[in-house]
Amino acid sequence: MVNTDSKVTLDALQNRNKHYILIENIRKEIKRLEDLQWTVFFNWVKAHVGIQGNEMAHCLAKKAATEDIGEIICDKIPRETIITEGKEKELAKWQEQ
Repeated sequence: MVNTDSKVTLDALQNRNKHYILIENIRKEIKRLEDLQWTVFFNWVKAHVGIQGNEMAHCLAKKAATEDIGEIICDKIPRETIITEGKEKELAKWQEQ
């Protein structure tokens, strides 16, 4: 099962008149998996606004689904945020051990 908060992507996958490169790549991968007897389900989930990185993921998914460009650039996650989150995860692992 593939969970996504991108209705734009799900709509583009269902619309056979949409031929954006990323959508075509997803369709090819679905076909490959189905040829291997996999069943692929897509599920829309409500966006989790406020979760770090979600805004960037949403931006990338929307641009990839609606624009036929080679590289997509969105606002980057601040370096300090990545460092802080990494430290918090490692501290939690240490405390569990």
